[in-house]
Amino acid sequence: MKQNYVIALGFFDGVHLGHAALLRRTIEEAAARGVTPAVFTFDRVPKEVVTGKPVFLINSADDRRDLMERVYGIDRVIFAPFDENMMTMPWEDFIHLLVDKYHAGALVAGHDFHFGYMGKGNPDRLKAKCEELGVGCDIIGKIEEDGITISSTYIHCPRRAFYACTITCVFYSLNNLSLRSLAFYSHRVCKQINRAFFNALNSADSFFNPCTASRAGHT
Repeated sequence: MKQNYVIALGFFDGVHLGHAALLRRTIEEAAARGVTPAVFTFDRVPKEVVTGKPVFLINSADDRRDLMERVYGIDRVIFAPFDENMMTMPWEDFIHLLVDKYHAGALVAGHDFHFGYMGKGNPDRLKAKCEELGVGCDIIGKIEEDGITISSTYIHCPRRAFYACTITCVFYSLNNLSLRSLAFYSHRVCKQINRAFFNALNSADSFFNPCTASRAGHT
């Protein structure tokens, strides 16, 4: 059985700090094994296909690929179609797909990663099946800042999205940066600026709907 890749699993919208930890671990494990670091993701967000409702995304597929390759050093990004076949695939078959078709020697996933039909696959099942198949498996724990789990769901909050867009426009006009450069630049800069905004908003009323939902989310 070929084992040519260490493959990171997830949708990676926003390519945020939680994703960074997962991608770095993928790079490290691939280097230790002498194989290629890769990412397996989908061309469309699964929730949109399942619910039939459009889902706001932070990054396009091309931008996700660009950030993972250029910023984090991933050598291959696999975009699989999230279609009827993928949506109804049993979780065991999904792992076999990664091992048999894409030659994964190890898999890396986040603590909240779910996969397979109806999301029945979870990190515990992933680890157990990988052990059975003789494939490595790393599960990355929660990445938190100020007690908040970093996730795409948290970033999607309308209030945060508004300020992210505002800050992006300001930096774009002041620095004449390309949009792709901004994705990486704002990732580092906006964190500090947003914290100041959010601390102020948390103690004051706002006409924006506050994010009252769970602060933890899927990647």
